[in-house]
Parts: sequence; structure tokens; C-alpha cells
Amino acid sequence: MSREALKAHGQVWLDDYEREIASVNYPAYQEAMRKNPRMNMGDPFADSFAEETLYGIGAKRQRELMEQLAPFQNWMDSYGTDFPVIRRLQAEAVKQMNRAYLISSSDAGMRYDIHPKEKKPIGYRLGLAALKYEYGKKVQADAPAAAAVYTKNNDLYIDFSGDMETLEVRGEEIQELQLFAEGFEGEQEISFDAGDFNIEGTTLILRNADIGGRRVSRAAFAWKDYYKVNLYGSNGLPAMPFNCKVNR
Repeated sequence: MSREALKAHGQVWLDDYEREIASVNYPAYQEAMRKNPRMNMGDPFADSFAEETLYGIGAKRQRELMEQLAPFQNWMDSYGTDFPVIRRLQAEAVKQMNRAYLISSSDAGMRYDIHPKEKKPIGYRLGLAALKYEYGKKVQADAPAAAAVYTKNNDLYIDFSGDMETLEVRGEEIQELQLFAEGFEGEQEISFDAGDFNIEGTTLILRNADIGGRRVSRAAFAWKDYYKVNLYGSNGLPAMPFNCKVNR
């Protein structure tokens, strides 16, 4: 087969693959896999190896430990444009499912590779989740996740839940955080000093982020295709993406 023919054949396969992915009912698929890991349901991610390997263990499998879709921008003709939506669906599916847990991959993606090479952090975090939720060990396995976003005086407060005593920012400024405000032309991103913050326990405080005509309406963190965060819990786990309205 010539190079041109091979490329054309590959493009046809890729187009079909992406259409299948777009049509997957993610919550329904995850719940079905939790009940019976061998159940394919036409899922484009499933393969014969996975089905053969998982065959027969469905009755023993108690929990679903899932990895958050890793940061990714583009690779060949694939793009991560819709990845924020898929990550949101993952989080929603976990909330709806019984005994399912999601781990953070917020610092383990690759901009130009859809198959990230940072495997050890993911394996370690899956191991922590298994120890906590499957074996009942007292380990810190939950990454920081936004629980509430609100204003007080001129400051913006973001409360996080998770297995940590406090938060930490690894650097002088918070990365991958965006603030938006409503204006005459709709919601627009606004600038703020990413280095002007305090940490009080598990609360991140952005000082003077809500002043003048810049009344913050929404805060988004790692809400894009590719990102690499520097906001962690004291347990060493990177914060999960979020896209939250600001409560007043």
C-alpha cells in the first residue's frame, strides 16, 4: 500500500473513531463497566485484550477507579478541544455512580501526545485510591476539588475539599486560573494579579480580585485542553479542574 493510500485509509479510520467517541454515553458506559467490566457496549476504547483480561472478575470488582482525562492539545489530526467537556462528564458520572472515584492527572499530560508518558504519578494515585477505598487504609488519596467560590470584601475565596491539611502553590504565581466578569458585551475574561494570594488551610484567597467594575462572575481553573497546574494539596496531589460561578 502506498503512503498516500495508507494516509487516506488512516484518516477514514480516525474520522470513524472520533464519531464513535462523540456518540458514547459516558455515564451509562461507566456504570455498565462497573457492573460488568467485560461489557463492551460498542465502546471505541475497548479492545479484545481488555475484554479477555477482565473476563470473569466482574463479580469481584467492587469499585471503579478512574483517571481524569489528561491534559492534551493536539496530535496528528486529533485535538483536545472538547476535553474540558469530557472531564466535566467524567466528574458528573462519578457523582452519579455508586462506589466510583476519580483521580487527578492535572500535572501528568503532554501537549503534543494523546498518550502521556507520565505513568508513575497516575499509577501511584490509583494505588492510593485503591488503598483508601478498597482496603480501608488511612491514606490521603483525594486531590483538592473546588467546593465553593465566593467573594468577601474585595477578595475572592475558593474553598477546596480533599484529603489535605492545607494547599500549596509551587511557584510565585497561580497557574491556569482564569476569572470572568459580566459586562455590557456579556461575560469577558478579566486580568488579576496571580501572585497576590493567601492560603488559609484549604482555602485559596485572591486578594483584590473583585474590585471596582470587575465583579467576578465565574472562576475557571485548568478549564482548557492542555494545562499544567502548580496548585497542590499538602498530600502532593494536584488540584482538579473546575468551572464555577461565584456566589455572592
